[in-house]
Amino acid sequence: MNVFEAVEYVTGVTYDEIKSPKRHADIAEARFILIFLLWQIEDKSEHQIGKLVNRDHSSVHYAIHQMINLKEKSVKDKVDKCKFYLNQH
Repeated sequence: MNVFEAVEYVTGVTYDEIKSPKRHADIAEARFILIFLLWQIEDKSEHQIGKLVNRDHSSVHYAIHQMINLKEKSVKDKVDKCKFYLNQH
């Protein structure tokens, strides 16, 4: 299982939805999780991640720092679940 599949499995949001311009809360949350995991686990640059999710590097930078400073337990739990599935496969 790769990062994209793990995020889709945990959030129920497809990669096509994540890279779309949609800003619905569930899609934005999945996008932030994917961005954070690509940065943290895959060690991709903000520029590389931006290309993958159709966002500029400043949007990616913002998402990463929002996730670093995250206080919402439900989102942290989703990140942890993604990491768990990545470690299983």
